[in-house]
Amino acid sequence: MLSNWRIFQRERFPLHNHLLLILALLLAHVALAGFSATWAWSWVTLFFVLLSFFFRMRLFDEIKDYAVDCEKNPSRPLPRGVLGVRDLQRAILILFCFELALTGIANPIALVMLLPAQGYSFLMYREFFIGKFLRRHLTTYAVSHTVVMVLLSALCSVWLLERFPWQLETRNWVFAIGCFGIFNVFEFGRKTFAKTEEQPGIDSYSTIWGHSGAVILNMSQGLLGLGAMGCAYPFYSFQWLLGSVVLIVLFIAGIAYILMNTTAAAKIYRSISGASILFILCVGILYAVY
Repeated sequence: MLSNWRIFQRERFPLHNHLLLILALLLAHVALAGFSATWAWSWVTLFFVLLSFFFRMRLFDEIKDYAVDCEKNPSRPLPRGVLGVRDLQRAILILFCFELALTGIANPIALVMLLPAQGYSFLMYREFFIGKFLRRHLTTYAVSHTVVMVLLSALCSVWLLERFPWQLETRNWVFAIGCFGIFNVFEFGRKTFAKTEEQPGIDSYSTIWGHSGAVILNMSQGLLGLGAMGCAYPFYSFQWLLGSVVLIVLFIAGIAYILMNTTAAAKIYRSISGASILFILCVGILYAVY
C-alpha cells in the first residue's frame, strides 16, 4: 500500500513542485508579517498544515474526476487501480484530523480560520451542490475553487501574527486577494493547449476563450496578483522591476503560443505560468530580505 501511495504521489502530487510552492507561499506571508513575528517552530507546523491541506484538495479532485478519468484518462492512478476511492476517502479523514490536531496544539487561535477553510474545501468537493451547472462553465468552476486561497492566505496571517481574522490589517486581506490572482495564473495556464493537444469532449480555457482570450485572461490575473501584493508591501523599485519582468516573460510566452500554436510553445507557456507563481511570491519575500 505504501508503494502504491508513492506511485500516486509521484504522478499526481509531485513534491518537487508542491514543496517549493508551499514554502514560497509561507515565506511570502512571513515577510508580510515580519520575520520577528513568530518562532521557527510555528513556521514548521504551519508548513505541514498547508502541505496536508493542498494534498487533501488533490485527493478531493481525484475522487471528483474519477468517472471522467476512467473514460478520458485511464492511465491515471485511480482508473488503473493503483488506489481505490475508499483509500482516498480514508486518507482525507486522517488528513482532516491531522490539520485540526496540529493546529490545536501549535496555534489554537488559528482554528478560527482553519475551520472555515476546511469547510470551504468540502464545499469544493461537493461542487457547492451545483456541480452540473459549474461543470458547464469551466472558468466559473475554477474561480469558485481558487477562492480558497483567500482563506488559506488569511490562515497564514492569523497563524503568524496570532490575531483573530477581524484583527488583521487591510493589507493582509489585500495580499490574500493577490494570492487568489496568482493561483488563477496557475489554473488558467495549466489548461491552455495547442490545437493538436485538445481532447474532444474536454473543455479548456483555450477552447472556451480562444488562444488570445486565454492569454488575456491569464495576464489579467497576473496583474491582479502583482498589483495586490504591491499594495500590501511597500515595494521598492527593483521589486516592481522584477515583477514586471515576470509578467513580460509570461506575456511573450503567451504571444509565442498564440502565433505558433504548437505543442512545444503551449508546454513552454504552461511551464512559465506555473513558475510565475513562485517568482511573484519571491518578489514579496525579497521585501523582507531587502
